[in-house]
Amino acid sequence: MKRFGISVFLFAAALLGAVEAEVRPAQPLAGEVFQLLLTGEKEYPVPEKLPEVPGIQWLANSTSRSYRNINGQASYTLGIAAIAARPGAYQIPSFTVRNGRGKTAVTPVVTLKVLADDAESPADAQAAMYGKIRLTEDRKTYYLGEEVGLAIDLFIRADAQVAGLSYPDLQIPHAVFRNYRQENPENSRFAQPLRRMRTVDGARYTVWSFRTAFRSIAAGEITPEGSVKVETVVQDRRRSGSRDPFDDDFFSGVFSSRRTTGRTIGLASPGVLTFKPLPPAPANTLFTGLVGSWQMQFTLEQPAGCKVGEIMTLRLRLVGEGPADLLKLPRIDLTGFRVYPPETRKEPGGMTISWQIIPLKPGKNRLQLALASFDPLSGQYQTASLDRELEAKPAERLPDTAVAVAVAAAVPQTAAPAGDVRGPEPESADRNSTLLYLKKAPGTPETRPDGSAMLPFYILLLVAGPLVWLIACVIRRRSEQLENSESLRRKQRAKAAAGPLCRRLKQPCTDDRWEDLFRREVPPLLADHLDLPPGISAGELAEKVEDPTLASALRYVGKNAYLPGVSAGITDRDAVVKALKKLFVLLLFAALLPLGADDFSEAGKAYDKGNFARAESLYSQFLQQRGSSANVLYNLGCAAYMNGRPAAALRYFDEALRLAPRDSAILENLNAAHARLGQNPEGRVNSPADLLIFCRDILRPDGWLLTACIAWCFFFCILACRRKIAAPAWNSMAAAAGVVMILALTAYFAQIRSVYAPDRAFIMDGGTRMRSLPADIGTPEGGLAPGQEVKILEERGDYVLIRCGHLQGWIPAEDCRRIW
Repeated sequence: MKRFGISVFLFAAALLGAVEAEVRPAQPLAGEVFQLLLTGEKEYPVPEKLPEVPGIQWLANSTSRSYRNINGQASYTLGIAAIAARPGAYQIPSFTVRNGRGKTAVTPVVTLKVLADDAESPADAQAAMYGKIRLTEDRKTYYLGEEVGLAIDLFIRADAQVAGLSYPDLQIPHAVFRNYRQENPENSRFAQPLRRMRTVDGARYTVWSFRTAFRSIAAGEITPEGSVKVETVVQDRRRSGSRDPFDDDFFSGVFSSRRTTGRTIGLASPGVLTFKPLPPAPANTLFTGLVGSWQMQFTLEQPAGCKVGEIMTLRLRLVGEGPADLLKLPRIDLTGFRVYPPETRKEPGGMTISWQIIPLKPGKNRLQLALASFDPLSGQYQTASLDRELEAKPAERLPDTAVAVAVAAAVPQTAAPAGDVRGPEPESADRNSTLLYLKKAPGTPETRPDGSAMLPFYILLLVAGPLVWLIACVIRRRSEQLENSESLRRKQRAKAAAGPLCRRLKQPCTDDRWEDLFRREVPPLLADHLDLPPGISAGELAEKVEDPTLASALRYVGKNAYLPGVSAGITDRDAVVKALKKLFVLLLFAALLPLGADDFSEAGKAYDKGNFARAESLYSQFLQQRGSSANVLYNLGCAAYMNGRPAAALRYFDEALRLAPRDSAILENLNAAHARLGQNPEGRVNSPADLLIFCRDILRPDGWLLTACIAWCFFFCILACRRKIAAPAWNSMAAAAGVVMILALTAYFAQIRSVYAPDRAFIMDGGTRMRSLPADIGTPEGGLAPGQEVKILEERGDYVLIRCGHLQGWIPAEDCRRIW
């Protein structure tokens, strides 16, 4: 009965649908028109009555409507215009809206901060153009990670003929700007510019205000500087050489021309800003990385009389202001409980972090957790603590598979993308899990998608050399196995050296010389062939070799190396050489058998049992033995994700998608990893530029190169048959072949220089800090979050020089991994 009631409640909540509310721009100026955006899933949410908020005037007759449909999920947004007369903090209370088919819903509470219009007048009232950078707060000292609000005010006299205006170019070292892409798709560094008129000493000015915010990742002093490029209209008068007395201004204006000229306006700096490092966090607390005015609250949802196999949910609600991408989620380990990786969901005004917890055995355990955020205004850490005793009772007649079913049902849900702010959704027993299913088969090893491995196949199309292509494919396949496995490379070297060594051992020589050759050459060769540690002694090798003749010879040379003459010498050299040849032949056939065939199925079984660490280890071992495979990389990414390593999972999913770009399951799991790390999803088409990228990535680079070669062959086939084809048809087919070849080559070079570039790398789990020098003594210059994509510029010892956006520095090589 209880479950029936919960199901009815969830069904009713789903019919009503959640309504989201937000304000754009997020921080409007006093007197500026802003919009309250209401978003629903069924139809446009229409307010029954707008709430009365002191200081805010609703412009009910000024509304806007927009519709979006992403991957079949529709959203209807209604915008209601309003004006706040005075600066300050406002709160728009909840109100009822009609949300399709007569259903009603209640909006969440929306907090709003209105800024004062503090644009300063130009120092010279006669200046035609003037620009200034000002701080939104009256202070010059900040902490690392704290956001600094800036406003760039540009005064342009009304009589100046302006043809174009660019966004400001700011030079702020070690700065990370806030992302305004949702509010302003034209420039992600700035909010939508505000335009207004102002009179200064009798002169009329058009004032453009550009608002932005940044945080510094390096301590010290910086001076914000910048400029704005303005295009103005200039009149050119062109007169004839004769002096016509009737050539006055009117006639000269007829023959004048208009042209534009660019002018760069320097922006007055607000002065030197000082950034201080954060003080040490309090003892026995975990710093979340959040800097700002944040309030944290823990809640633990557990059924009454929790039993083994039932799900509990630990939630952390974060409400406040500050850069949310600095959040570092702590790892929770509880004895007797399985704790799944956290799920982060952004909501209006904050975010909610959820951990799914399942008791595995009856008993009591204590959950103690303390998290801290730093408040820069007070200069102190704000902490939230949880101290709860968790007790799990034995399950009543619990079937053997109940725990496994409960574990499968408790896989955390996909977090919303960083830019997609959604309200809380009702829990449901049949919601899809974060990650899609595992691949059932390992698939064939993939080649590198940059096109180099497919070169023999292109030669086949261009010069019709099938034999050359076949031989090259075999060689390439073997080279890929060698390239991806150190074990195979050692065996290959040993195989090449075995023949010459056996011939030298068969040559006549003295016993001492033969034994010295055997002692120096045979043990290292067998160590490589048997994949044993380099430098293993002959006596230890004798225990690994099954042939008694060869084992006896190894024991002799092992003892004789330390105590010469203690044991009898090697009497039958031919038998030893024959045993050595037999061992190499058997190992050769063993090398041709499938490698790690059982590892793939064992890894799948470990994953199904919840042993994600073992599954990741087995999949990684299988990948090293078999070479790159999209299916194996996909499963390896699933295991790493569930093992609490989202950055590693992001790298595996990204590499798998480059090998199989049309696999929708890989793309969905890749976006799940992006959402887990607070990054934007891939493969979404929201603009013409996204459509071009989507079309470019339909094929791999080798596929585009193959398409170009086919178009090349088709063009010459048409050229050979031009006398038998009508001219219009011949011209159309030849032009089509040329266009296809040009587009394919363009896509090939675009991919090679972007998503398939060999210098692409991802920051591993745990993040890292950049340094000014490739050593531990280098000055830390900034932190990089896990899963962040960087470009490797140089390798020097154990450090690599990377570039991330406009930042550049050295990091340990082990903190990042290349895609290829």
